Amino acid sequence: KNTILLSLGYVTSYAQSSLMASRVDVHVITPIKTVLPALKSPAKKLSAIKMMDLLGKALHPATLQLDNPFVLKQRDDLIKILQGYFSPQNAAHTNLQVRVQGFRAIATLVLLDPHVPQELEASIISSAVGFYSQPDTEETKPLWEAIQEVLSSLLLSQTSLGCFSRILTQLEPWIRSKEQHQRERAMGATIHIAKKFIEYVKDHGKPPETIYENLGAAIGLLVPRCTDPSEIVRRQAVETIQLLLYIDFMVKSSDKTPPPPEQLRVLSALRDRISVKEP
Repeated sequence: KNTILLSLGYVTSYAQSSLMASRVDVHVITPIKTVLPALKSPAKKLSAIKMMDLLGKALHPATLQLDNPFVLKQRDDLIKILQGYFSPQNAAHTNLQVRVQGFRAIATLVLLDPHVPQELEASIISSAVGFYSQPDTEETKPLWEAIQEVLSSLLLSQTSLGCFSRILTQLEPWIRSKEQHQRERAMGATIHIAKKFIEYVKDHGKPPETIYENLGAAIGLLVPRCTDPSEIVRRQAVETIQLLLYIDFMVKSSDKTPPPPEQLRVLSALRDRISVKEP
């Protein structure tokens, strides 16, 4: 099974783009679709994950370069299969590597057209940030990076304040958590997507919105974290507020990448001061 799964992935990667686009649903995915959810061993799951990741990269619009947009009809089904690999019900048949590689494969698939439905988007975010409840160790660092990669890909596929706000809404319980390590992870993800949003707008153009309607709620969520016992959380909270105010300024401006106004620059000094521990 490992050989077959990997072979299908690499065939998709190296096949002629126009040929593969016309056959991938029927000749690659459909024959194995019922087999994928039944895989139990982590080794077989990793082979399936690799296959789906290769498939997603091969079918990305930048790779295909077709005249007409290509839609992978079973894309959402593949994402749900990947989610099943590391669901709580399958905890006995998975490991850290399956989770890390699985989230990275999801990050690849969500970049395919069209945008994932909001219901599936919410499920992806929920399953990803749900792992913030786990203990923090050096070995789990790749998992937090993979989760941030998923959030970034969702935002890249739909660079809008609506998508940004939906991600922040699901991070909110973790930002408010009583556990310090959970707040640090959630704040790390929040500042990450704020920076990515600005990056994507500069690279690909402004979002459809001209007003950040949820700015007040977002700042209200972050202000209490400016006095958090964790220095990491305090610094990131102030910097994220600075980024959110710049996002609001950016979407209102007629310029694509306006320089930050002087009023926002003072927050940089505040960020440095707020991180100093009391003697």
